[in-house]
Amino acid sequence: MQYRPEIDGLRAVAVLPVVFFHAGWIGWDGGFIGVDIFFVISGYLITALLIEDLVRDGFSIARFYERRARRILPAFLLMAMTSLFLAWLIMTPPQFTALCQSLFYAVLSVSNVHFWSISGYFSDAAELNPLLHTWSLSVEEQFYLIFPFGLALIWRFGRRAVAGVVLSAALVSLTLAEVFVGTKPAASFFLLPTRVFELMAGAGAALLLASGQPRRNGFLSLIGIGAVSLSFVLFDETTHWPSLATLLPVGGTVCVILFTTDADFVGKALTFRPVLLVGLLSYSFYLWHQPLFAFARIAKSAPLSTGEDIGLVVLALLLAWASWKWVETPIRRPAGLATPARRRKTLGGAAGIIAAFAAIAFTAANRVPTLLELENPDIAAIAPPRIALADKTVRGCAGFPILEGELKCTRHGTGLASIVVWGDSHALALRRGITAPEEYSVMVISHPGCPPALSVHLQAADYEDHICNEPGQIEKIARFVRDLEPEIVLLTSRWTLYLNGWHRLGVKLTPPYYLTSANAEEVPSLATSRSALTRGMMETLANLGSGPRVVVMSQTPDLNVFSARSRFSSRVVDATDINEWHRAEDKFLAVLSSVAQVEIISGRSLFCIPKTCELTQRDTRFFTDDNHLSMAGAEWAWGQIVDALQRPTIPCDLRAHYQTECTENPDLKAVTCCGVAH
Repeated sequence: MQYRPEIDGLRAVAVLPVVFFHAGWIGWDGGFIGVDIFFVISGYLITALLIEDLVRDGFSIARFYERRARRILPAFLLMAMTSLFLAWLIMTPPQFTALCQSLFYAVLSVSNVHFWSISGYFSDAAELNPLLHTWSLSVEEQFYLIFPFGLALIWRFGRRAVAGVVLSAALVSLTLAEVFVGTKPAASFFLLPTRVFELMAGAGAALLLASGQPRRNGFLSLIGIGAVSLSFVLFDETTHWPSLATLLPVGGTVCVILFTTDADFVGKALTFRPVLLVGLLSYSFYLWHQPLFAFARIAKSAPLSTGEDIGLVVLALLLAWASWKWVETPIRRPAGLATPARRRKTLGGAAGIIAAFAAIAFTAANRVPTLLELENPDIAAIAPPRIALADKTVRGCAGFPILEGELKCTRHGTGLASIVVWGDSHALALRRGITAPEEYSVMVISHPGCPPALSVHLQAADYEDHICNEPGQIEKIARFVRDLEPEIVLLTSRWTLYLNGWHRLGVKLTPPYYLTSANAEEVPSLATSRSALTRGMMETLANLGSGPRVVVMSQTPDLNVFSARSRFSSRVVDATDINEWHRAEDKFLAVLSSVAQVEIISGRSLFCIPKTCELTQRDTRFFTDDNHLSMAGAEWAWGQIVDALQRPTIPCDLRAHYQTECTENPDLKAVTCCGVAH
C-alpha cells in the first residue's frame, strides 16, 4: 500500500482535539469527535491493506494479526506498566483496584464493555480515570477480530458483494446508534455495533480507492476538512452521540481520504512538517495523554492550572516521541524475513504477554497493597463498594416492581413490625450494615443517583436511561411502600448531590447532574434542581399518607472537599467546609420539617461534632469514598439510627435550628434539635 502522508496529517487533526478536550480547555467541548475520525481512518487503512493482500492472493490471517500485534501492543503495554506503577504510588486502595480492573479488561480488548457496564452513579469522573481512553482501542480491536474473516469470505463473490455488505452493515449500525442513543446512551457510545458505521465508512473509502489513487479535487477536499472542523464547533457532550449528527465528521473524513493529495491546499496543510510529526506520533500521544492528566489531577487533588495542562501536553508529546522512536518503530519493523514460523512465534509471544498482563492486573486488584495502604495499614479494613451484607438472612422483596437499572430491594429479619429504608446509593451503602431489630423486619429499597422523590426527572446527558427517568417507576415504588403499611419509613439520600450539583474537590463535574419536575418544561439549573427535589419530596410524603411514621435522615458527611489521599490517611478532618457544604441541605430539611411536620434525624452528626468529623473508629474506616459508608460505617450508623427510631417522637421546628444553640447528646453524638448537626 502506497504511503499517504496526508492521512498521517489527518491523524493529527483527530488526536489534538481529543487531548485538548481531556485537558478541559474552553472551546474544545467537541474534541471527543477526534475518536470518530480515528475510527474512519482505521477502517480505511485496515481495509486497504486487506484488499491489497486479497488482490495478490497473499491474504494471511496470521500475517494480519502479527502486524496488528507489532503495531498496537508494545506502546500500549509500556503505557500500561507505567500506569500500574503510578497507580500503586499515588492511588488509594479503591482507586487502585478500579484501575487494575480497567487494565485487566483493556488488555483483553473489552474495556469498552467494562466501562459501559460500570457507567452510572458509581463510575469515577472521566478526568480521574487513567485508562478510560482505552475503550476506543477495544472497539477497534474487536473490529479486527471480525472484519478480516468477513472480508475474506465475501471477497470471493466480488467487489460488489463486498460493497453491498459494507453499506448494509453501516446502515444497520447507524440505525442502531440513532435508536439507542436516546434510551441507552452509554451502550450506544461504548459498544462496537453502534460504531461499526464509522469503520465501514472508512472501509467504503478503501473500496472506492482500491483500483487507484485519490482523485484530486481541491473543492471536495476543502469541504471535507471544513465539515470535520465544523463538527468540533457545533457539537459537545450534550449532543446525542453517535447518531445521525456523527455523519458530519464521518462524511468529512471520507471526503478528505477520497479527494485529498499532498499537492492540493488541504494536503499541503496536513503534510506541514509539525502537523505530520504529531500525526506520526498520534497513537502514542493518544495513549499517554489521558494517564498523565488523570494521575496529575489525582496527585494534586485539585484542578490543574493552564500552565500545568500545557506542561502535560508537552510531556505527553515527548513520551510519544520516545515511545515511537525506541519502542514502536523497532518492533514494528523487525530485521529479517517474516516467515510463517516467525509469525507463529510472534503471535504466541503476544498471546503469552497478554495473558501475563491480565494475570498481573487481576492479582494486583485483589492482593497487592498500595503504598498508601502500606503507610496506613488500617485502610485494609475498608469495605469495597459492593460487599456481603451484615445480615446473613437477607432475601429479596416479594412483589417488588422492578423494571431495570440499579434498582435493588432486600428484606432483613423476619419480625412482623416493619421498617422501610428508601433512598439512593446512601440507602444501598447503609444496607451493608443493617440487621433487623428484634420483632422487626427491615426492607431496603435503593436506586443510586435518584432520590425517593416523586415527579422528578434527571437532566444529565450520560444518564438518560437512569431509573429516575423510567416512566412511573418511582410512583410504583411509592405505592409498593404504602401498600406494605410499614410502621416506620426512613428516607435517606445524598441530598447535597441534588441541592449543590455533582462536585469533586469543590469543582463542579460535567455533565451537570440536575433534577427538574417531570412534567414541566424547565431549563436544568441549580435552582430547578432544588425546587424539584423539594416538591418531589413533598409529594412523596403526601403519597405515604398518615399511616407510617415518616423519618427523613440528613446525609452522612459529604467529604468531597478533601482529596482521596487525605481522606484515607486522616483519622479526623476539619468540619468547617463540610458544614458549609451541607448548608443547603439544612435549609431543605427545615422546609420539609416545617411544612410536612416530618421527623428529621441526623446522619452527619453521627460522625461529626461541631468542629471535626471522625473517619475511623478502632482503626476501622467509616467511608469507602467521599460520601458512601463502608460496612463498618454502616453498622455504626445503623446502630445509632435504630436507637433514635426507638425513642418517642419529639416534635421540633427546624427553623429554630438557625436561632437556638442546640445541645449535643454525647451518647448519640447528635444534637437534640431534630437531630440536625449544628
